[in-house]
Amino acid sequence: DDKQKVFKIPRNQKIMRIQNFDDILLPTHNLPVSKTCNYSSVVGITSFGSEYHPVGGVNCPKRITCRGTDGEIRSQLLKGHDDLRQDAVMQQVFTIMNNLLATNKQTRNLLIRTYKIVPLSMRSGILQWVDNSMLIG
Repeated sequence: DDKQKVFKIPRNQKIMRIQNFDDILLPTHNLPVSKTCNYSSVVGITSFGSEYHPVGGVNCPKRITCRGTDGEIRSQLLKGHDDLRQDAVMQQVFTIMNNLLATNKQTRNLLIRTYKIVPLSMRSGILQWVDNSMLIG
């Protein structure tokens, strides 16, 4: 079963050359808007892991790891052959809904779990990996 396998990323792949991008926001890191415009604590990219894990699915998405400049290792899902732009917009809508729900005493305990989606093109993107989640459908 490929979902249990781990594959090495060849050293000549461009992703393996991405290192020490301190000023480039880690794609799936949440960066709230700062009223002071101070973004000195942006979590950048130190490096990507040297292997990937297929997670199953029609378009063969792959889970990789990325070490941030804060030292934390985060899993991310790479998807190809899929347009994630509408999915990204829906996550933004859910975030706004959560903000609205939080303003009302009766609904402030309600929450839609959101995650970051970064479309890279009309056919690919990066998604924040959500631990302890279950596929529906």
